[in-house]
Amino acid sequence: MGEDHRGEDRRSGDRQGQDRRESHHELSLEQTIAIANAALQQILGRSLKDLEEVILRGSYHGLTYQQIAEQQDYSEKYLRQDIGNLFWQDLTYVVEERVSKTNFRGPLQRWYQRQTPSIDSAPDPPIIPNSEPPAADLANDSPRSDSSIIPLVTATQEPG
Repeated sequence: MGEDHRGEDRRSGDRQGQDRRESHHELSLEQTIAIANAALQQILGRSLKDLEEVILRGSYHGLTYQQIAEQQDYSEKYLRQDIGNLFWQDLTYVVEERVSKTNFRGPLQRWYQRQTPSIDSAPDPPIIPNSEPPAADLANDSPRSDSSIIPLVTATQEPG
């Protein structure tokens, strides 16, 4: 009985650790890039730059600026100070929350979640003007709509 219980605790503990890791990594790399790009486009009117995406990809995989620089054949200082610093500042501005190389997942995910309700609560699509209204609506037409049709018919018949 004791071993079974410990085994369950261990599995439960593993599940809890896994849940924590999953919540920390809920966004895929492609989702992270897409959200960062959407935020920059929506607020600043610009797309993610190539080197910003390189930094975001490297950061997503836990790489240092030095490792990213070596892979991309750029200097670490250039990527960190010139590109990275401005990139994280821009993301901080657009998501209205401090964003850094190590915490970008949470702010991007929260920004995206704040955008989603506006999509879900969008008004119904407009009625297409050439579509016929249901029969019940024809019986409830106001005299105003009838009078707007009559002058057009009269006007086209009079000049003849």
